[in-house]
Amino acid sequence: MPASPRHFLDQLRDGIAACELQGQSVLVAVSGGPDSVALWRGISASADESHIRFVVAHLNHQLRGADSETDAEWVSALARGFGHDVVVRRLNVSGRVATTGETIEEAARTLRYAALIELAEEFNCCAVATGHTADDQVETVLHHLFRGTGLAGLKGMPRQRMLADGVRLVRPLLGISRSDVENWLSEIQQPTRCDMSNTDFAFTRNRIRSELLPWLEREINPQVRKAITQLANQAGEVSHWLRTQAEAVLARALSEQSDDSLRIDVTQLQSEPRCIIREVLLVAWQRNRWPLQSMGFQEWQRLADVVITGGTITLPGAIDVRRRGHLVILTRK
Repeated sequence: MPASPRHFLDQLRDGIAACELQGQSVLVAVSGGPDSVALWRGISASADESHIRFVVAHLNHQLRGADSETDAEWVSALARGFGHDVVVRRLNVSGRVATTGETIEEAARTLRYAALIELAEEFNCCAVATGHTADDQVETVLHHLFRGTGLAGLKGMPRQRMLADGVRLVRPLLGISRSDVENWLSEIQQPTRCDMSNTDFAFTRNRIRSELLPWLEREINPQVRKAITQLANQAGEVSHWLRTQAEAVLARALSEQSDDSLRIDVTQLQSEPRCIIREVLLVAWQRNRWPLQSMGFQEWQRLADVVITGGTITLPGAIDVRRRGHLVILTRK
């Protein structure tokens, strides 16, 4: 007989250990949806064993009118009912879109992470925990693939990464399926909120979740989620090796760096394969915290072309790039 699925809390303990959260102070981001509520309730249930101190944070993006306000009130009431600390922050996403011209998704992401960093620092938390599951990982890999990603995009979301000095973003549920999350919530009779924007097919991710993946499972491979997860893990291993090589090359090639400018000595890159050149540029870009959302594989290829053959281009995020002698100069307007 096949082995019965591991219980949600057993899997979460593994996730907590993988994220190195034992004995830490954690800001738990809770939207009110199933994944984030399960993360919060699971961390609470495991807190005595893992010695985690946590604060519940809810970010109100103010994009769904009364529903957004109701979500905030619901999360606050639930937290207070369990005697947990909770903080609610309102984000002016629409105002940022009007000012910057970003998409709603880009503006929401920027404001969300800025708020989470600020709250983590305010409450002396060394980590921000989000409720991304294994299903979110699969959807992310496919989303990246359709946008024209490079190898780095195939690895999906990392289990943890730095958000700011002293603050990590962690995903303890990344190895747990959405069905296991929902089964556990049903088991403990925990209701959750439903975000109707998750059914809006104007968003590509929702179509991947609701239409594409069920079709792939039905028509192509019932184990397609497992196959995509394995691909992501292998891409992650290769990407880690590339990153190590690129950081060493960048240490030699970076001539000058400021918040709005990068100068890279191309003589240090000329003997490197194109994949290393692209990764060097990505590392430098990320260190400056320049926007990545609109940078697909073709954009990184164009940037590598300037390094190799010269020229002038403008990239998403209002980044001007030009080759001058032995330097490639990137300037953010």
